[in-house]
Amino acid sequence: MHSRSPRIEEKVERLLRYNLGKQKQNAKFEHYKATLEKEINTAINQLTKNKKPSILVTEDLRHAFSYDKPKCVNRKLSNWLRGTLQDRVAFKALAEGFRHEQVNAAYGSQGCPCCDFVDDKNRNGDRFQCLHCGHEDASDRVAAMNYAKRLDDREIQRYTPYREVKSILLNRFRRRLEMGQPITVPGRTLETVIKGRPPLYRDVISQPGEKNLTNRTVNQRAKQKKHVFRNSSD
Repeated sequence: MHSRSPRIEEKVERLLRYNLGKQKQNAKFEHYKATLEKEINTAINQLTKNKKPSILVTEDLRHAFSYDKPKCVNRKLSNWLRGTLQDRVAFKALAEGFRHEQVNAAYGSQGCPCCDFVDDKNRNGDRFQCLHCGHEDASDRVAAMNYAKRLDDREIQRYTPYREVKSILLNRFRRRLEMGQPITVPGRTLETVIKGRPPLYRDVISQPGEKNLTNRTVNQRAKQKKHVFRNSSD
């Protein structure tokens, strides 16, 4: 067995003495966690001071949050925040004397608060733009508006499955079009929508006995291409 040189022995001793490993890591984690808790407390205090709400409507704050970070970091941040947010909001509600209500969060930031059209492509990061009526806003503000509407919503309860929530929203969107309610775009009706063939209207549920609008559009395009091919061959 080869003995280690004095220089290597000195290096090993120095590492053991000064490299604290897990202790340093845990200390950093505790520092980051304390910083996040401070930011949460400051934000909630500013909200209650400036808005003085009688009712605060939120989603379930104990669910897992997602961040643009590696998996291990995302998991730690989520575990730190979800319990802290819920507990601090509940404490502030008791201390300040306002109600805290939680609603179903499904498609909150993907559904348009003006026309009820819902699709994941309505949202792009922090920006929201409805692909039907063109309504633009910050995605967080859109979610807040939808949560406020769901407080008294008898169809969308807190534990309604998310697929059922989407079906309800799309049915409402279709009913608005059939009743000729343009919402934010004057003159917008079901006929103009079908004629314009917006790309995401395929998600609207067809009435019984009616063919799917997207399939009809695809068939029309196929016939047009076939017709052009025949003319070019002639």
